[in-house]
Amino acid sequence: MSSHSVLIYERDRESGSFLRNLLATWGYQAIVADNLPAALKAINEFKPALVVDGGSNDGNEDFALVREIR
Repeated sequence: MSSHSVLIYERDRESGSFLRNLLATWGYQAIVADNLPAALKAINEFKPALVVDGGSNDGNEDFALVREIR
C-alpha cells in the first residue's frame, strides 16, 4: 500500500476519470471502480489508503462498501 493510493468508487465513468486525473496531478496513485464487486476487489488487491465515494452510487451499495471495509 502506498500512502498516496486512492480508490475512487464512482458509477459515472466520466466523473471517475476526472477525479483520477485530478488526483494524479497532485501525486496520488488512483484507480476507479464503477460497481461494488470491482470496488471490493480493488480494495483487496490495491490496499488503498483512502476510498472516495463519488456520490452517484446507489446508497445501499455505499453502505455495503463501508460494511466490507470495516
